Amino acid sequence: MTYPKPEFQLDAATAWAFLQHKGFGSLIVCDPAVGLAASHLPFLCGSADGRRYLDCHLAANNPMLESLSAGTVGMVVCHIDDAYIQPAWYGMGDEQVPTWLYIAVEAQVTATPLDALETERHVADLTAHFEHDADHPWTPARMSARRHRAMLNAIRGFRLTVDSLRGHRKLSQHKPAHAIRSMTAALGAHASGSGGPILAELRRLEANQHPVPACIDESEE
Repeated sequence: MTYPKPEFQLDAATAWAFLQHKGFGSLIVCDPAVGLAASHLPFLCGSADGRRYLDCHLAANNPMLESLSAGTVGMVVCHIDDAYIQPAWYGMGDEQVPTWLYIAVEAQVTATPLDALETERHVADLTAHFEHDADHPWTPARMSARRHRAMLNAIRGFRLTVDSLRGHRKLSQHKPAHAIRSMTAALGAHASGSGGPILAELRRLEANQHPVPACIDESEE
């Protein structure tokens, strides 16, 4: 369900913002030794010398390591959010059909191994990123030196340099404004909590604002 129309596509800056916020996805490679393989992993976004990258790590016994170490090209697929839409929610009669809204980002990447020191730094940075709002943030320094070293020996770090970036945002943008309002209200009534990125994007669309990630300040790039 990929849509070529411009209104369904994310610009690169917005797609990157979603990746930064999510920080988790599936790395997919096609390797002659293991076939089509996927690993599901956290990552930390960064940039250097004008190139975007995702720093990540895998278990030392992961069968994808040999392929990644050889600089293989792969794809990171990041599922941001999705929502099932009942036909009745559009308020347009019985000619509508069920559909699924979604936000997803795909990054074609080239892998480069991190050395031991870079991997250790990556783990510390990744942990700090995800622990930033904890009451008592965990850091690797809480572990004994022996345990810390054992855990680092059990993983292998990689930098995934982004070669291309594609983002898709299917929000029924082709529907009339009244249908989007009706659908947004119905989805909000069925959603738990704040409703997640899909509902936030729909409310922006409903307000005729250019949709941007709800987690990103609109003053940012």
